[in-house]
Amino acid sequence: MRLIRFSILILLLGPAVKCWSDTLKVFSAGDDNRSPMAGLTVEWVAADDWGRAGGPVLARTKVETDGSIGVPEGLPACFLRITGDQGSAHFAWPREGLPGDLHYPQYTEVLILHDNDHHFHVNHEAILAQKLESLRTAHENVYLLHAGDIFVRHSRRWNPPGDESYYRQWTVRMIESMNRLGYNAMTLGNHEIDYQGRMTRRALRMANFPLLGANVSVTKGRLDPPAAYTILATQNGLGLAFVGLSTGSAKGVQVHPPAEALARYAYLAGENALYGALTHIGYREDRLLAEAHPNLDLIIGGHSHTLLLEPEFHNGVTIAQAGGFPHVDGGRRFPDDPLPLGILRIQLLNDRVHSIKGEVIFLDSVGVRPAAPQAVLGLPGPGRLP
Repeated sequence: MRLIRFSILILLLGPAVKCWSDTLKVFSAGDDNRSPMAGLTVEWVAADDWGRAGGPVLARTKVETDGSIGVPEGLPACFLRITGDQGSAHFAWPREGLPGDLHYPQYTEVLILHDNDHHFHVNHEAILAQKLESLRTAHENVYLLHAGDIFVRHSRRWNPPGDESYYRQWTVRMIESMNRLGYNAMTLGNHEIDYQGRMTRRALRMANFPLLGANVSVTKGRLDPPAAYTILATQNGLGLAFVGLSTGSAKGVQVHPPAEALARYAYLAGENALYGALTHIGYREDRLLAEAHPNLDLIIGGHSHTLLLEPEFHNGVTIAQAGGFPHVDGGRRFPDDPLPLGILRIQLLNDRVHSIKGEVIFLDSVGVRPAAPQAVLGLPGPGRLP
């Protein structure tokens, strides 16, 4: 089939941009007949500060009647966005192996790994690291989130009770472990908000990942104000927005109602492919949050230590929580307890969520187990909360 040449509107000032001799073509996804997709809008878009395809448009054109797209020459690394009546498909640019074909609509796979309520447990870090490496090697878009309470605030539960050197050692150890594992974000839990002198802030400042809490206001200098949200960018420039919401109390720290605080960030739903909340407010509150904000795609929770072996679907919102550990001296008393890890497999259709499926796996000295009874950790299910 003869490829049709066409002009490209260049939106940046500067020297004229030429077309390569090769041409891409756009076909309907899942169509064995390879039907060309004509009339779609095509844009080359720069990255924004989050790494999404949200920067200036560098060039714009339309897909021709035979599905062909002329390729502009000399563009920097950016994203190719193809928009039609099913939303926008995104591709990293430049693409290797030109000429080649594109498909619309586009499916993007995202894996979100999550845990919560570790309370000084660093069990089976080496096995978890191996699992993370395996998933990150096999999948392009893998993210690791924590829903809060990595510390133990009760001095009577330190070992020995009241020993600040124990708390100082284990807070640093938890953050160093999370840095090694490559966490992408954590919401502050009440065991972090209830700071212990300057030790809590000193350890949290070591984190190589954002600490979240959109409903947390800090007026004293013993705790740094958390960020309200973070946005994770997929390899093809789609945004995954997570707002942090927590509970707790401490001198100089005010925690506001989570549903009210979340309302200020509703605009993130329209700017990102996924709009989620990373919460430390408990399973019951997560359900209430879903009722108040049905525009959420996903809630990843903590605080109630609720083990959801599969995500729940409530008021159109997916809710997940991976159980956690009791807030006792986990680092020394229970080093062999299995480590729960939630895995959410998210399929995006163009720039919107198409499906979310998930499970909780358990890691121990034997390896990786696909599931375990709640009695193993003594964790409450959704029907029997603490």
